[in-house]
Amino acid sequence: MNDFEIFVIKTLPNEYVDRLSKNLAREQKLHSDFPDYRVLDELSTREETLNKIISLRNKNTDILIIADDIVLIDGWFDALKRNYHNGDIIGFSMIDAKSGLLQDFGYDFVKVDGELSYRGKHKGDNIASLNLPDYRECDSVTGCAMFIKSHVFEVVPEFPLEGANRWGEIIFSHLAAQNQLKTIVLS
Repeated sequence: MNDFEIFVIKTLPNEYVDRLSKNLAREQKLHSDFPDYRVLDELSTREETLNKIISLRNKNTDILIIADDIVLIDGWFDALKRNYHNGDIIGFSMIDAKSGLLQDFGYDFVKVDGELSYRGKHKGDNIASLNLPDYRECDSVTGCAMFIKSHVFEVVPEFPLEGANRWGEIIFSHLAAQNQLKTIVLS
């Protein structure tokens, strides 16, 4: 796995960043190759925030972007390292904090009443009843926890602002796919 930087998006009160900081500090103790992180306040849209991160990053390193409300579960970093070579944009499955049900295993484009939309794979399913593969290729992942390899920005230099707060992540992955880059989600 290449060197990478971590950017934390602060959207909520400090207690959320503090909890995520403890998660990241635990990984730093376990892995000598685990970097420090930078915290940035959320701007008026997620796309603006992501583009600010792109402007601040070291152009020679990959980046991991994490929103402050994410709770990382044991094994997430090992799964990332294990599957690093399988995708160019790598996301993480999301579990709903209140229900414990799977929020998504990546997103796929679908037609709903003849209109293009997207749907989270296994949304609302009980994760214990699923036998998820280590990863799967998908159309998009949530920008709340997204690993992007540095070469992706050579073909998709920014998140489209017309994404209107979260669609930009989907459009970004779609533009990358048009250039033969793969988006995957880890289980």
